[in-house]
Amino acid sequence: MPGGTEVQLHAEGFVFLPHRMLVLIPFLPVPLQILAHDTCRWDAAREELQDTIDVSLIGLPLGRQVMTLRPETR
Repeated sequence: MPGGTEVQLHAEGFVFLPHRMLVLIPFLPVPLQILAHDTCRWDAAREELQDTIDVSLIGLPLGRQVMTLRPETR
């Protein structure tokens, strides 16, 4: 996160304010700087955190990554 970001906490989870990320692409001589919107929501019933990251380049959507995180059970 070049330049960092701010985290907003709320009852259902947290949100990183839009931030920039550097992405290395093998055929390009320099990394691309993309914009990311990252939202994390806690589902108490399922005991899991869902992290959704939407990325764009000059305003054009590039993709979405959704991760589900659960506590380790022993």
